[in-house]
Amino acid sequence: MNLRGTTIRFFTPFKKEKKGEIMKKSEEYIYYGAGAYAADHFNDFRAEYAPLCFCDRAASQGGGKTLFGLPVLPPSAMLEEYPDASIVITLHPQNKLKVQAWLLEDMKIPSSRIANFEPYEKVYSCSYIENDIYSHNDSWILCCSDYGRNVSPSVKFQAGASAVEIVSELKRLKHDTLKAIQDDTPCACTGCRNLKMVVRRLGSESPVNNINFIHTCPCNLKCQYCGGRGVRYQEEFNIDWELRREIIEVLKQQGLVKPHTAAFIGSGEITIHSKRREILETFSGMPCMIASNCVIYDEIVADFLVKENAYLFCSVDAGTRETYAKIKGQDLFDKLRNSLQKYAQGGAAIELKYIFLPGVNDNEDDVEGFTRLASELKARKVILSRDCTNMTPLDEFTIDMMAKLFIHASDMSIPAELLIPDVLSGDENERLMKRISLYTQGFLKEKRARGCKRGENFCMEAGS
Repeated sequence: MNLRGTTIRFFTPFKKEKKGEIMKKSEEYIYYGAGAYAADHFNDFRAEYAPLCFCDRAASQGGGKTLFGLPVLPPSAMLEEYPDASIVITLHPQNKLKVQAWLLEDMKIPSSRIANFEPYEKVYSCSYIENDIYSHNDSWILCCSDYGRNVSPSVKFQAGASAVEIVSELKRLKHDTLKAIQDDTPCACTGCRNLKMVVRRLGSESPVNNINFIHTCPCNLKCQYCGGRGVRYQEEFNIDWELRREIIEVLKQQGLVKPHTAAFIGSGEITIHSKRREILETFSGMPCMIASNCVIYDEIVADFLVKENAYLFCSVDAGTRETYAKIKGQDLFDKLRNSLQKYAQGGAAIELKYIFLPGVNDNEDDVEGFTRLASELKARKVILSRDCTNMTPLDEFTIDMMAKLFIHASDMSIPAELLIPDVLSGDENERLMKRISLYTQGFLKEKRARGCKRGENFCMEAGS
């Protein structure tokens, strides 16, 4: 089916509230979404909507998990136990509409039950261009370039150009690029695998949900999956920090950068950047994710993490010293652990990522070691991903290890989620969810899988 040019709009059948009013439909509300955003904004939601329980697709069918003393139910239990209760979607604005569409279209929940329903449309587009902008050296770009496979639409800084002029050009480029995608007109995005039907707000210009600051600088590791491998980022790029701050202020004034807009500070290694203080101060006052390999503990970074609304994002990718050295190119696992513990002891919020590399780290020892480290650090979340430069379909062994990481994290009361929903294909995601469900319902026994090697029969016995 050719989806190009397709637009599907969804409106609420009820009278629209006046600005500032909230249509409350019951005394207590189901909070849909039990992740970090719901936890961080629990008091804000509670001020408007009295909570009944949480609901989340990642919740175990067996139950038992709680958040703020409230049960966390899977959708099936929510429908069974509270068939008429109103729902408040407690997810980050970037994810809210996609889940809202799923509730309406797949779960057949009427919009009248969703207290914070927003009209939306489905269009053939790119979720990155719809939600993100990227600041990179001498330009602002619109997307991730599909991890280097495409050329990103970009606005180059011109000598003497003001922040207002740069923002105006960036908005024009975004409008023209999205129109070209909709009209199936050849553009920089033609043929990109990220073009698909996406959900977006209806009737207004979409805000920028993420500002990705990709600072070119050296890195002190040579990760297997990184295109740079310690080569791409040899020198720092001379950046006009004041102009970048002015651009962000203009975006705020024009309503494109909202209070929830997050800054991602990554590429290269922040702890060895000579201008790391200027980089961090550029995004002061915004929610920030600071990517670091964390083999170095840095006081400037640590101070920012504690004083600002920021957290540390570290791709560990292993749970044993041997595997870490194989993936990262250096035997620094103990140094990483010590550095992370120091950040944690200082009060920093930490999220850990695990990029699955088939045949390298998809094994029980690494998965268990990684989740133990996350538990020691009291990590607020663990993130699962894959090597996005290699989209070869994942076999059942790797999918099973992904499921086990979810289960181990859940057993330690650590939220776990995919880096982005599209990091797995539809078939891979379906197999992963099925595997997790079988584990949580007790239909698979872990003991058959422990110690098994790739290529061996790792299918597990049905539980009694």
